Amino acid sequence: MSHAATDWAIQQRGLKPATKLVLWHLCDRYHPDHGCFPSQDTLAHDCEMSRSSLNEQLLKLEEVGLIRREQRRDERTNRAKSTIYRFKFESGFADDPCPESGHGSVSGNDPEPCPENAESRVQNLDTNPVREPVIEPVTEREARESADEDGETENRRKLEARVKRLEQGKDGKVWPGSVGSSTEWAVRQFAALSETDRLVAEERRDAYLAECKRQKCRPVAVGVYLRDRKFEAVEVEAKPVTGMPEDYAPAFGPVWSAWRTAALVEGGKESWIAALDRKARVRSGHKFGDIWFALKPTMEPVTEGSPKWQAWQRLFEARGWTWIPPLGNQSVAYFPKMDGADPPAAERALVAFVAEVEKAKAEHGGGGDGEERAVQERGHAGSD
Repeated sequence: MSHAATDWAIQQRGLKPATKLVLWHLCDRYHPDHGCFPSQDTLAHDCEMSRSSLNEQLLKLEEVGLIRREQRRDERTNRAKSTIYRFKFESGFADDPCPESGHGSVSGNDPEPCPENAESRVQNLDTNPVREPVIEPVTEREARESADEDGETENRRKLEARVKRLEQGKDGKVWPGSVGSSTEWAVRQFAALSETDRLVAEERRDAYLAECKRQKCRPVAVGVYLRDRKFEAVEVEAKPVTGMPEDYAPAFGPVWSAWRTAALVEGGKESWIAALDRKARVRSGHKFGDIWFALKPTMEPVTEGSPKWQAWQRLFEARGWTWIPPLGNQSVAYFPKMDGADPPAAERALVAFVAEVEKAKAEHGGGGDGEERAVQERGHAGSD
Protein backbone atom coordinates (compact mmCIF):
# COMPACT_ATOMS: atom_id res chain seq x y z
CA MET A 1 0.00 0.00 0.00
CA SER A 2 1.15 3.52 -0.80
CA HIS A 3 -0.36 6.46 1.05
CA ALA A 4 1.01 8.81 -1.59
CA ALA A 5 -0.76 6.80 -4.32
CA THR A 6 -4.12 6.71 -2.50
CA ASP A 7 -3.83 10.43 -1.74
CA TRP A 8 -3.27 11.01 -5.45
CA ALA A 9 -6.38 8.98 -6.25
CA ILE A 10 -8.48 11.03 -3.84
CA GLN A 11 -7.29 14.26 -5.44
CA GLN A 12 -8.52 13.28 -8.91
CA ARG A 13 -11.66 15.22 -9.79
CA GLY A 14 -14.41 14.80 -12.36
CA LEU A 15 -14.75 11.02 -11.90
CA LYS A 16 -17.96 9.21 -11.13
CA PRO A 17 -18.03 7.53 -7.67
CA ALA A 18 -17.65 3.98 -9.05
CA THR A 19 -14.74 4.99 -11.27
CA LYS A 20 -12.99 6.80 -8.42
CA LEU A 21 -13.55 3.80 -6.13
CA VAL A 22 -11.75 1.53 -8.60
CA LEU A 23 -8.90 4.02 -8.93
CA TRP A 24 -8.53 4.23 -5.14
CA HIS A 25 -8.41 0.44 -4.72
CA LEU A 26 -5.87 0.17 -7.55
CA CYS A 27 -3.68 2.74 -5.80
CA ASP A 28 -4.18 0.90 -2.51
CA ARG A 29 -2.60 -2.14 -4.19
CA TYR A 30 0.32 -0.11 -5.56
CA HIS A 31 3.85 -0.60 -4.21
CA PRO A 32 6.55 1.97 -5.09
CA ASP A 33 9.16 -0.73 -5.74
CA HIS A 34 7.10 -3.59 -7.14
CA GLY A 35 4.20 -1.87 -8.91
CA CYS A 36 0.54 -2.84 -9.09
CA PHE A 37 -0.68 -6.19 -10.43
CA PRO A 38 -3.81 -7.48 -8.60
CA SER A 39 -5.87 -10.17 -10.28
CA GLN A 40 -9.28 -9.18 -11.58
CA ASP A 41 -11.00 -11.39 -8.99
CA THR A 42 -9.09 -9.64 -6.20
CA LEU A 43 -9.84 -6.17 -7.54
CA ALA A 44 -13.52 -6.99 -8.13
CA HIS A 45 -13.76 -8.26 -4.56
CA ASP A 46 -12.07 -5.12 -3.23
CA CYS A 47 -14.47 -2.88 -5.16
CA GLU A 48 -17.53 -5.07 -4.48
CA MET A 49 -18.58 -5.18 -8.12
CA SER A 50 -18.73 -7.70 -10.93
CA ARG A 51 -15.78 -8.17 -13.26
CA SER A 52 -17.78 -6.73 -16.16
CA SER A 53 -18.53 -3.56 -14.18
CA LEU A 54 -14.90 -3.41 -13.09
CA ASN A 55 -13.67 -3.51 -16.67
CA GLU A 56 -16.03 -0.69 -17.64
CA GLN A 57 -14.51 1.52 -14.93
CA LEU A 58 -10.96 0.55 -15.89
CA LEU A 59 -11.68 1.51 -19.49
CA LYS A 60 -12.91 4.92 -18.33
CA LEU A 61 -9.73 5.43 -16.29
CA GLU A 62 -7.68 4.59 -19.37
CA GLU A 63 -9.71 6.94 -21.54
CA VAL A 64 -9.05 9.90 -19.21
CA GLY A 65 -5.35 9.02 -19.10
CA LEU A 66 -5.03 8.14 -15.40
CA ILE A 67 -3.93 4.53 -15.85
CA ARG A 68 -2.50 2.23 -18.50
CA ARG A 69 -2.87 -1.55 -18.57
CA GLU A 70 -0.07 -3.79 -19.82
CA GLN A 71 -0.81 -7.44 -20.59
CA ARG A 72 1.84 -10.07 -19.86
CA ARG A 73 2.49 -13.71 -20.67
CA ASP A 74 4.77 -16.27 -19.14
CA GLU A 75 7.75 -16.68 -21.47
CA ARG A 76 8.02 -20.39 -20.76
CA THR A 77 4.36 -21.48 -20.84
CA ASN A 78 2.84 -18.58 -22.82
CA ARG A 79 0.18 -18.52 -20.15
CA ALA A 80 -1.52 -15.18 -19.49
CA LYS A 81 -0.35 -13.46 -16.32
CA SER A 82 -2.04 -10.76 -14.30
CA THR A 83 -2.14 -7.28 -15.79
CA ILE A 84 0.34 -4.60 -14.68
CA TYR A 85 -1.29 -1.25 -13.99
CA ARG A 86 0.69 1.93 -14.66
CA PHE A 87 -0.35 5.26 -13.16
CA LYS A 88 -0.07 8.82 -14.42
CA PHE A 89 1.97 9.85 -11.38
CA GLU A 90 4.70 7.30 -12.24
CA SER A 91 7.79 8.53 -14.03
CA GLY A 92 7.82 7.43 -17.65
CA PHE A 93 4.04 6.97 -17.79
CA ALA A 94 3.71 9.25 -20.84
CA ASP A 95 6.51 7.46 -22.71
CA ASP A 96 5.62 4.86 -25.30
CA PRO A 97 6.29 1.29 -24.12
CA CYS A 98 8.95 -0.84 -25.78
CA PRO A 99 7.87 -2.40 -29.11
CA GLU A 100 7.83 -5.87 -27.51
CA SER A 101 4.94 -4.86 -25.26
CA GLY A 102 2.57 -4.70 -28.19
CA HIS A 103 1.81 -1.01 -27.64
CA GLY A 104 3.45 2.19 -28.77
CA SER A 105 3.88 4.10 -31.98
CA VAL A 106 2.20 2.85 -35.11
CA SER A 107 3.23 5.78 -37.31
CA GLY A 108 6.16 5.84 -39.67
CA ASN A 109 8.19 8.01 -37.34
CA ASP A 110 10.89 6.45 -35.25
CA PRO A 111 9.83 6.23 -31.64
CA GLU A 112 12.10 7.24 -28.80
CA PRO A 113 14.86 4.60 -28.47
CA CYS A 114 14.11 1.85 -26.02
CA PRO A 115 17.02 1.01 -23.67
CA GLU A 116 16.38 -2.70 -24.13
CA ASN A 117 16.52 -2.67 -27.93
CA ALA A 118 18.79 0.14 -29.08
CA GLU A 119 21.50 2.44 -27.96
CA SER A 120 20.41 5.50 -26.09
CA ARG A 121 22.27 8.69 -25.35
CA VAL A 122 20.18 8.98 -22.19
CA GLN A 123 20.85 5.62 -20.60
CA ASN A 124 24.42 4.47 -20.00
CA LEU A 125 24.42 0.99 -18.51
CA ASP A 126 27.99 1.38 -17.25
CA THR A 127 27.25 4.47 -15.21
CA ASN A 128 23.57 3.96 -14.47
CA PRO A 129 23.00 0.41 -13.17
CA VAL A 130 19.71 1.27 -11.45
CA ARG A 131 17.71 -1.44 -13.23
CA GLU A 132 19.96 -4.33 -12.30
CA PRO A 133 19.05 -4.68 -8.60
CA VAL A 134 15.37 -4.75 -9.55
CA ILE A 135 15.71 -7.84 -11.74
CA GLU A 136 15.66 -10.40 -8.93
CA PRO A 137 12.83 -8.85 -6.87
CA VAL A 138 10.64 -8.66 -9.98
CA THR A 139 11.37 -12.32 -10.76
CA GLU A 140 10.57 -13.32 -7.18
CA ARG A 141 7.43 -11.22 -7.25
CA GLU A 142 6.22 -12.84 -10.46
CA ALA A 143 6.83 -16.30 -9.02
CA ARG A 144 4.83 -15.44 -5.90
CA GLU A 145 2.14 -13.85 -8.03
CA SER A 146 1.81 -16.95 -10.21
CA ALA A 147 1.56 -19.17 -7.12
CA ASP A 148 -1.01 -16.84 -5.55
CA GLU A 149 -3.10 -16.86 -8.70
CA ASP A 150 -3.00 -20.66 -8.87
CA GLY A 151 -4.09 -20.92 -5.24
CA GLU A 152 -6.81 -18.32 -5.69
CA THR A 153 -8.16 -20.07 -8.78
CA GLU A 154 -8.19 -23.46 -7.06
CA ASN A 155 -9.92 -22.04 -3.98
CA ARG A 156 -12.53 -20.35 -6.18
CA ARG A 157 -13.23 -23.64 -7.96
CA LYS A 158 -13.87 -25.33 -4.61
CA LEU A 159 -16.17 -22.54 -3.43
CA GLU A 160 -18.06 -22.64 -6.72
CA ALA A 161 -18.53 -26.40 -6.42
CA ARG A 162 -19.95 -25.99 -2.92
CA VAL A 163 -22.37 -23.28 -4.05
CA LYS A 164 -23.54 -25.49 -6.92
CA ARG A 165 -24.23 -28.25 -4.37
CA LEU A 166 -26.35 -25.73 -2.46
CA GLU A 167 -28.25 -25.03 -5.68
CA GLN A 168 -28.69 -28.66 -6.73
CA GLY A 169 -29.16 -30.37 -3.35
CA LYS A 170 -28.03 -33.82 -2.25
CA ASP A 171 -31.12 -35.75 -3.37
CA GLY A 172 -32.03 -33.81 -6.47
CA LYS A 173 -34.05 -31.25 -4.52
CA VAL A 174 -33.04 -28.21 -6.55
CA TRP A 175 -33.16 -24.81 -4.85
CA PRO A 176 -36.27 -23.06 -6.25
CA GLY A 177 -35.34 -20.36 -8.76
CA SER A 178 -31.64 -21.29 -8.87
CA VAL A 179 -31.75 -21.76 -12.66
CA GLY A 180 -32.50 -18.07 -13.10
CA SER A 181 -30.13 -16.69 -10.46
CA SER A 182 -26.44 -15.80 -10.69
CA THR A 183 -24.11 -18.52 -9.43
CA GLU A 184 -21.12 -16.18 -9.74
CA TRP A 185 -22.75 -13.63 -7.43
CA ALA A 186 -23.68 -16.38 -4.97
CA VAL A 187 -20.05 -17.58 -4.94
CA ARG A 188 -18.92 -14.07 -3.95
CA GLN A 189 -21.41 -14.04 -1.06
CA PHE A 190 -20.22 -17.51 -0.01
CA ALA A 191 -16.57 -16.42 -0.13
CA ALA A 192 -17.37 -13.45 2.12
CA LEU A 193 -18.48 -15.81 4.93
CA SER A 194 -16.15 -17.43 7.44
CA GLU A 195 -15.56 -21.15 6.97
CA THR A 196 -17.66 -21.87 10.08
CA ASP A 197 -20.59 -19.90 8.63
CA ARG A 198 -20.21 -21.69 5.30
CA LEU A 199 -20.53 -25.05 7.03
CA VAL A 200 -23.62 -23.87 8.92
CA ALA A 201 -25.18 -22.49 5.73
CA GLU A 202 -24.61 -25.83 3.99
CA GLU A 203 -25.93 -27.84 6.93
CA ARG A 204 -29.11 -25.79 7.28
CA ARG A 205 -29.94 -25.60 3.59
CA ASP A 206 -32.69 -28.23 3.67
CA ALA A 207 -34.03 -26.97 7.00
CA TYR A 208 -34.41 -23.46 5.53
CA LEU A 209 -36.25 -24.73 2.44
CA ALA A 210 -38.49 -26.90 4.63
CA GLU A 211 -39.31 -23.92 6.84
CA CYS A 212 -40.19 -21.83 3.77
CA LYS A 213 -42.50 -24.60 2.60
CA ARG A 214 -44.10 -24.82 6.03
CA GLN A 215 -44.72 -21.07 6.09
CA LYS A 216 -45.88 -21.15 2.45
CA CYS A 217 -43.38 -18.50 1.36
CA ARG A 218 -40.96 -18.49 -1.55
CA PRO A 219 -37.29 -19.06 -0.63
CA VAL A 220 -34.88 -16.26 -1.47
CA ALA A 221 -32.13 -16.88 -4.03
CA VAL A 222 -29.06 -18.82 -2.85
CA GLY A 223 -26.89 -15.69 -2.93
CA VAL A 224 -29.40 -13.75 -0.81
CA TYR A 225 -29.65 -16.70 1.61
CA LEU A 226 -25.89 -16.38 2.10
CA ARG A 227 -25.63 -12.57 2.06
CA ASP A 228 -28.49 -12.03 4.51
CA ARG A 229 -27.45 -15.00 6.67
CA LYS A 230 -30.88 -16.60 6.45
CA PHE A 231 -29.36 -19.82 7.75
CA GLU A 232 -29.15 -18.24 11.20
CA ALA A 233 -32.95 -18.20 11.41
CA VAL A 234 -33.25 -22.01 11.35
CA GLU A 235 -31.65 -24.83 13.28
CA VAL A 236 -30.99 -28.41 12.27
CA GLU A 237 -32.90 -30.58 14.69
CA ALA A 238 -32.21 -34.29 14.98
CA LYS A 239 -34.71 -36.17 12.82
CA PRO A 240 -37.65 -37.46 14.86
CA VAL A 241 -38.28 -41.18 14.90
CA THR A 242 -41.77 -42.20 13.94
CA GLY A 243 -43.62 -44.64 16.18
CA MET A 244 -41.44 -43.95 19.23
CA PRO A 245 -42.59 -42.81 22.70
CA GLU A 246 -42.69 -39.09 23.49
CA ASP A 247 -39.76 -39.44 25.90
CA TYR A 248 -37.52 -40.96 23.22
CA ALA A 249 -34.62 -38.87 21.90
CA PRO A 250 -32.25 -39.78 19.04
CA ALA A 251 -28.50 -40.12 19.36
CA PHE A 252 -26.39 -36.94 19.08
CA GLY A 253 -29.45 -34.72 19.48
CA PRO A 254 -29.84 -32.01 22.16
CA VAL A 255 -31.47 -34.25 24.79
CA TRP A 256 -29.06 -37.16 24.26
CA SER A 257 -26.06 -34.82 24.38
CA ALA A 258 -27.34 -32.97 27.47
CA TRP A 259 -27.57 -36.21 29.45
CA ARG A 260 -24.20 -37.47 28.24
CA THR A 261 -22.41 -34.18 29.00
CA ALA A 262 -23.94 -34.00 32.49
CA ALA A 263 -22.92 -37.62 33.16
CA LEU A 264 -19.32 -36.83 32.16
CA VAL A 265 -19.24 -33.81 34.49
CA GLU A 266 -20.70 -35.79 37.40
CA GLY A 267 -18.30 -38.71 36.90
CA GLY A 268 -18.62 -42.34 37.94
CA LYS A 269 -21.03 -43.18 35.12
CA GLU A 270 -18.62 -44.63 32.60
CA SER A 271 -20.60 -47.86 32.16
CA TRP A 272 -23.82 -45.94 31.46
CA ILE A 273 -22.04 -43.69 28.96
CA ALA A 274 -20.47 -46.73 27.26
CA ALA A 275 -23.92 -48.33 26.94
CA LEU A 276 -25.37 -45.14 25.46
CA ASP A 277 -22.47 -44.92 22.99
CA ARG A 278 -22.94 -48.54 21.89
CA LYS A 279 -26.54 -47.77 20.98
CA ALA A 280 -25.49 -44.59 19.19
CA ARG A 281 -23.13 -46.56 16.98
CA VAL A 282 -26.11 -48.49 15.60
CA ARG A 283 -28.19 -45.29 15.43
CA SER A 284 -30.34 -46.10 18.43
CA GLY A 285 -31.53 -43.35 20.71
CA HIS A 286 -32.92 -43.63 24.23
CA LYS A 287 -35.74 -42.67 26.60
CA PHE A 288 -34.97 -39.72 28.87
CA GLY A 289 -36.69 -37.94 31.74
CA ASP A 290 -38.26 -34.48 31.66
CA ILE A 291 -35.10 -32.88 33.08
CA TRP A 292 -33.14 -33.54 29.90
CA PHE A 293 -35.89 -32.36 27.59
CA ALA A 294 -36.03 -29.14 29.61
CA LEU A 295 -32.34 -28.61 28.82
CA LYS A 296 -32.82 -28.61 25.04
CA PRO A 297 -32.64 -24.79 24.82
CA THR A 298 -29.15 -24.87 26.38
CA MET A 299 -27.75 -26.95 23.51
CA GLU A 300 -26.75 -26.01 19.94
CA PRO A 301 -25.84 -27.94 16.78
CA VAL A 302 -22.12 -28.08 16.03
CA THR A 303 -20.86 -29.13 12.60
CA GLU A 304 -18.22 -31.84 12.55
CA GLY A 305 -14.76 -30.40 11.94
CA SER A 306 -15.76 -26.78 12.64
CA PRO A 307 -13.78 -24.57 15.08
CA LYS A 308 -16.42 -25.16 17.78
CA TRP A 309 -16.17 -28.91 17.21
CA GLN A 310 -12.39 -28.75 17.60
CA ALA A 311 -12.73 -26.63 20.76
CA TRP A 312 -14.96 -29.28 22.35
CA GLN A 313 -12.58 -32.02 21.29
CA ARG A 314 -9.69 -30.25 23.02
CA LEU A 315 -11.77 -29.76 26.17
CA PHE A 316 -12.76 -33.44 26.26
CA GLU A 317 -9.13 -34.46 25.77
CA ALA A 318 -7.93 -32.11 28.50
CA ARG A 319 -10.45 -33.57 30.97
CA GLY A 320 -9.83 -37.17 29.93
CA TRP A 321 -13.42 -37.66 28.76
CA THR A 322 -14.54 -40.17 26.15
CA TRP A 323 -15.33 -38.42 22.86
CA ILE A 324 -18.66 -39.08 21.16
CA PRO A 325 -19.00 -42.03 18.74
CA PRO A 326 -18.66 -41.51 14.96
CA LEU A 327 -21.59 -39.60 13.48
CA GLY A 328 -22.02 -41.84 10.46
CA ASN A 329 -24.19 -40.10 7.84
CA GLN A 330 -24.89 -37.18 10.16
CA SER A 331 -22.75 -34.06 10.11
CA VAL A 332 -23.75 -32.36 13.38
CA ALA A 333 -23.96 -33.20 17.06
CA TYR A 334 -25.23 -31.04 19.91
CA PHE A 335 -23.14 -29.43 22.63
CA PRO A 336 -23.79 -26.72 25.25
CA LYS A 337 -24.18 -23.29 23.66
CA MET A 338 -20.95 -21.30 23.58
CA ASP A 339 -20.14 -17.65 22.91
CA GLY A 340 -16.95 -18.28 20.94
CA ALA A 341 -15.09 -21.00 19.09
CA ASP A 342 -12.03 -21.75 21.25
CA PRO A 343 -11.31 -23.92 24.33
CA PRO A 344 -11.85 -21.05 26.84
CA ALA A 345 -15.30 -20.47 25.31
CA ALA A 346 -16.03 -24.20 25.66
CA GLU A 347 -15.02 -24.06 29.34
CA ARG A 348 -17.37 -21.11 29.93
CA ALA A 349 -20.16 -22.92 28.12
CA LEU A 350 -19.64 -26.01 30.27
CA VAL A 351 -19.82 -23.98 33.51
CA ALA A 352 -23.05 -22.32 32.35
CA PHE A 353 -24.47 -25.70 31.32
CA VAL A 354 -23.75 -27.27 34.72
CA ALA A 355 -25.61 -24.38 36.38
CA GLU A 356 -28.59 -25.04 34.09
CA VAL A 357 -28.51 -28.76 34.96
CA GLU A 358 -28.64 -27.97 38.70
CA LYS A 359 -31.51 -25.57 38.09
CA ALA A 360 -33.42 -28.18 36.07
CA LYS A 361 -32.90 -30.85 38.72
CA ALA A 362 -34.22 -28.51 41.38
CA GLU A 363 -37.29 -27.67 39.31
CA HIS A 364 -38.05 -31.27 38.37
CA GLY A 365 -37.04 -32.82 41.66
CA GLY A 366 -34.50 -35.51 40.94
CA GLY A 367 -31.31 -36.52 39.21
CA GLY A 368 -32.73 -38.84 36.56
CA ASP A 369 -31.54 -42.17 37.98
CA GLY A 370 -34.41 -44.02 36.32
CA GLU A 371 -33.33 -43.24 32.78
CA GLU A 372 -29.68 -43.84 33.66
CA ARG A 373 -30.46 -47.38 34.79
CA ALA A 374 -32.51 -47.89 31.66
CA VAL A 375 -29.43 -47.16 29.56
CA GLN A 376 -27.82 -50.24 31.03
CA GLU A 377 -30.78 -52.52 31.46
CA ARG A 378 -33.42 -52.14 28.84
CA GLY A 379 -33.00 -48.89 26.72
CA HIS A 380 -35.40 -48.29 23.86
CA ALA A 381 -33.90 -49.09 20.47
CA GLY A 382 -34.68 -47.30 17.24
CA SER A 383 -33.08 -45.49 14.38
CA ASP A 384 -32.99 -41.75 13.92
